[in-house]
Amino acid sequence: MAIVGFNFTKINVERTGKLDPKDKIANSINLLEIQEEKLPFSEGKGLLKLDFQFDITYGKVGKMSLNGVVLLMDEPNKTKEILESWNKDRKLEQKVSTEVFNTILFKCNIKALQLADDLNLPAHFRIPLIRIKTEETSKKE
Repeated sequence: MAIVGFNFTKINVERTGKLDPKDKIANSINLLEIQEEKLPFSEGKGLLKLDFQFDITYGKVGKMSLNGVVLLMDEPNKTKEILESWNKDRKLEQKVSTEVFNTILFKCNIKALQLADDLNLPAHFRIPLIRIKTEETSKKE
């Protein structure tokens, strides 16, 4: 199994108010649809197109939505099995979902961080920072 493509198809971000420290930031990923895809480079292989939506809500301050497509290639019998499982109960086996969701998270988190910075929204995850040690923190260690 290999991720052979990733594209954003729609990006929507807006700031609607002033930042309140009480506002909660939450994000979610949803797989919307999985379909067979045929492209010249996939001849003899199975290719699936997975449509997704990655949302971030910044409380009353704003919201962001990133829609896109992940292309997944594998042996034809394996992609058929993935598609049948999806059509039956809208679930993916753990190995497939882990790779797909990690790819979506990696790409979307980078894009979301850039967009949030452009609109002066807070980061949606904790960014590591360097801190100066003070005498108090040195004594605690």
